Amino acid sequence: VTIEPGAALYLGAGVSIISYSKVAARGTALNPIRIQRANPQKSWGVFGVVSASGESNWEYVETAGGSGTIQNGMTFTGMVSFFHSGVTVVNSSFMGAEDDDSLNVKYGKAVIRNSLWKGNAHDGIDLDWPERGSEIIGNRFQDNGIGGGDGGDCIDISRTNSRIKQNTIDGCTDKGISVGEESSPIIINNTIANVSIGIAVKDLSDARIEDTTIPNADVGIDAYRKHPIYGGATARVSNAIMNNVKE
Repeated sequence: VTIEPGAALYLGAGVSIISYSKVAARGTALNPIRIQRANPQKSWGVFGVVSASGESNWEYVETAGGSGTIQNGMTFTGMVSFFHSGVTVVNSSFMGAEDDDSLNVKYGKAVIRNSLWKGNAHDGIDLDWPERGSEIIGNRFQDNGIGGGDGGDCIDISRTNSRIKQNTIDGCTDKGISVGEESSPIIINNTIANVSIGIAVKDLSDARIEDTTIPNADVGIDAYRKHPIYGGATARVSNAIMNNVKE
């Protein structure tokens, strides 16, 4: 599936697009691709890619105002979702998602760089069992988790050894980075400000955290067991700076 530079998709309430082949959505800085609401008051569903052969590309795409859906027996909680499908996301934005996740990748390689997450109701990025080589580098997160309830995490990962590097997080009602379910990520040179918890490491995860700055948080770094079927967790921390952190 090819979406050309400058294309604008206006999706009606609850409308979703599900592709079973890879997607080449390559906009440019001057001609981005836009996926947004047809009705400003009503969210659309999801843009999903499922079991695609080959890697999708999502470049200079501005996505806003989606939610989630159940389609063909699958539950999609991400406004943009890739299931069993690899994707490279570059220079894109994800705003105003109303379901659990703005971008959700399950069982596929995810390379996410130089993109923006802003004003999403709950999680920004959620990676579940992503393939080896996945990374989240050089992104910005502003005022996420604004949907009430338990809030949301800017970056939520599970069962992965992904690299999380040089991201800037400013404003998140729950965790800046949430590491869960036997993950072993490398978290380097991130700034995480104005959050409830800077970095949470849970459930047999072992995170390496280096050169990270956490200003203005209730808790800087937290390690614990969340689910009874797992054990505790380990955070290996060096060169961390925490200012105005309560605990």
